[in-house]
Amino acid sequence: MVITTNPLVKCDMISVTLTAGSTQTKIPFPDQPQLRDVFLQALDFPYITIDYYNQPTVNEDASYLTTSYLTLYFDGRENVQQIPLPELTSSTNARVYNQNGTLGFFNQRIVWPKCYITLAASNPPVNDVVYTFAVYYSINKI
Repeated sequence: MVITTNPLVKCDMISVTLTAGSTQTKIPFPDQPQLRDVFLQALDFPYITIDYYNQPTVNEDASYLTTSYLTLYFDGRENVQQIPLPELTSSTNARVYNQNGTLGFFNQRIVWPKCYITLAASNPPVNDVVYTFAVYYSINKI
């Protein structure tokens, strides 16, 4: 009898912020020290909000979401390029977004400081716009 062990898959929430008044079109991910030497299994994009920590339930309108694209860096290059973030969300009304699905990976080591979100146009937001991701990972290869 062969006994196999499945490494525990963990989840961590990370945020990428577009600062109020910024005209950036390329928003880099901050370094994620807790996720440096782990294996990515899946990525969810549950929501985008205005100033998530200071505005309790106000969500950003569709203009930032519909013009946002995700690029992920792993294996020494940009392997996942320009995924439209609307593909990872589902609109329930004009201002609230819910999780639509999971972008699956298989044991990829992401280099977070080289990942970024691209905006099609540089519309300066009035408030901070926060892109929040759920990262599912394992310490060991599955």
